Amino acid sequence: MITHMLELERHLPAALDDVWQAWTDPAKAGTWFAAGANIVAERGGAYELFWRPETPDHDSTIGCRITAIAPRRYLAFTWRGPDELGQVMNEGDPPPPPTHVTVLLSPTSSGTDVRIQHTGFGDDLAWGEAVAWHERAWAACLANLEALLAGRSLPRPWS
Repeated sequence: MITHMLELERHLPAALDDVWQAWTDPAKAGTWFAAGANIVAERGGAYELFWRPETPDHDSTIGCRITAIAPRRYLAFTWRGPDELGQVMNEGDPPPPPTHVTVLLSPTSSGTDVRIQHTGFGDDLAWGEAVAWHERAWAACLANLEALLAGRSLPRPWS
């Protein structure tokens, strides 16, 4: 049974266009979000992130796809867990369905509100560990995104 959902929100003092580009431009996402990225910003397009680009089959979202997109409003994509969570999130016979991420953007008078919804987690203890891991990881990613958009050094550089 799939029950857990993560939801994180952050206000970024940055223009909506800059925030959108950070999520959809592979050169930008390949800095704050991971060490490399392959993103085709269209429905069905790749949304692949590589934390170790030299070994793309490991610690990556290889094979993940954009499931919904409305420029400057939202982006949704499938998600694979890291190698350390592989037995829970990525492996099995058959493997579990991928989890799903939706990023919602809302312009404000002082920047852009970002809401991340990560769904599709199971409800046993191992999945609980995956939820906790992703909660920490998403917080680190949002801190990196905020730093990138402010022109500061990333608190968690991937390279």
